[in-house]
Amino acid sequence: METTLRYFRVNEQFFVFSRRAPYMVLRDVGTDVWSDSHRERERIIAEFCVDLIDKYHYRLAQLHIRELIPIVSQEGWKYPEADILVEGVDGNPRLLVKALGRTDYENNLNAGIEELLMLARAIPSRKTTSLFVIAYTRWYEDHQLNEKYTVINSSVFPTIEAWIGAGRPIEEKVPLFGENFLA
Repeated sequence: METTLRYFRVNEQFFVFSRRAPYMVLRDVGTDVWSDSHRERERIIAEFCVDLIDKYHYRLAQLHIRELIPIVSQEGWKYPEADILVEGVDGNPRLLVKALGRTDYENNLNAGIEELLMLARAIPSRKTTSLFVIAYTRWYEDHQLNEKYTVINSSVFPTIEAWIGAGRPIEEKVPLFGENFLA
């Protein structure tokens, strides 16, 4: 059984319906707080969550939306957000996703990847299992879904400098649940 609705929005609550759970609420914010770019990113996150369940076989309980990642810096503790953090088979983080708007994707790709790799370095379990960072966008044109994503194994390339120095290698697809990648 496929997902009933890709996503449903009522009063700025995004509901994702799945065959494995009745629904999840992604965000509950009034319209006066949101700009069009925030709405676009929330829609991208909601629809990608459904794809993570339906196409990539992750369970709803493995998806963590707007997950805070604690990072210690010279200024003290900081808590940047990962748009989506997805757990793998062993419960360790498997995917870190940053949603970018269609127009922001090309312009902010390097900054988004740098932020994701910084978050990935703050997660200790990445040393024992592959952790992938994904910059992702999607849009509809003439009722046709278009997607762009960049998937990087942060266990192999922990910094943007290492990734760029290696020639910007990327994975061909989003890793499926349980799919084994060797670092």
